[in-house]
Amino acid sequence: MPVVCAAQYKPYHGDGIDDYLRFVPIVSAYALKAAGVDSRSPWKRLLVNTATSFAVDAAFTYGLKFTVKSTRPDGTDRHSFPSGHTSFAFFGAAILDKEFRRVSPWISVAGYTVAAATATTGPTSLSVRP
Repeated sequence: MPVVCAAQYKPYHGDGIDDYLRFVPIVSAYALKAAGVDSRSPWKRLLVNTATSFAVDAAFTYGLKFTVKSTRPDGTDRHSFPSGHTSFAFFGAAILDKEFRRVSPWISVAGYTVAAATATTGPTSLSVRP
């Protein structure tokens, strides 16, 4: 007789603030660029760098998720490590840093601070809390 986990029947309503925080660094990079702030790369190069970085980030993150197979504390799946939200936030922070570090180091600090906040708010989410 198969064991059925009650978590399989829980409706998904999102995890919390980290669902939104993960986008802040990359959206900030494009918003600053659109606002005319001097950046390291022209638009085409920025788009290529973003796409390439995202592809590498996703390949490593999801490759590890499907290799490690760490079960979430609520039992919903076996893809809890590494955090995709955190990985995406740090990918965006790295793009923000490389493009705007020369303008002000505080732009980089802000991007990495938001990424770190994403990492620390994720474990308080419903899917990772027992």
